[in-house]
Amino acid sequence: TGWSDWVRAAQVISQNLKDNVQNLESEMQKISDSVKQMMQECEDTLQSGSSIMMFPEGTRSTTGRMRRFKPGAFELAIRNRVPVQPIVIRGTGDALPKRGFVLQGRHTISIEVLEPIDPEEFDGDDAESLSLRVRAILAAELGEPASDPVAADAVPAGAAN
Repeated sequence: TGWSDWVRAAQVISQNLKDNVQNLESEMQKISDSVKQMMQECEDTLQSGSSIMMFPEGTRSTTGRMRRFKPGAFELAIRNRVPVQPIVIRGTGDALPKRGFVLQGRHTISIEVLEPIDPEEFDGDDAESLSLRVRAILAAELGEPASDPVAADAVPAGAAN
């Protein structure tokens, strides 16, 4: 193989990388557009006087512990001046594991509706501070630490993924 073969290989690799980046950017734009549409539909629903239900973690954790909350639900609550209704759901992690699509056996699942947080109580808060406040309330009910949501999905040493 000569120098020209290496140059041609580098050009092919470079073009493949460019194509992959363009495809990734296109997919990310589709996701962004989808999120914007969902948020607008939620906004419209709230403005019509109906409630919405959001799971602020965005996905289930692999450990059963709460994850960091995303700001969308709290942005909507602040912008539309609607109460936040914290709800504790227990037992779903065993019944429907993160990567599962079928309920696994019989499990006790409980739902506890906590006191609502009225808009006057978070007047002046931003979405991040409101999300941390709500997360702390839920963590206290679940007996979890209010801090360190980043580690909620950490796999313990020696555990299989």
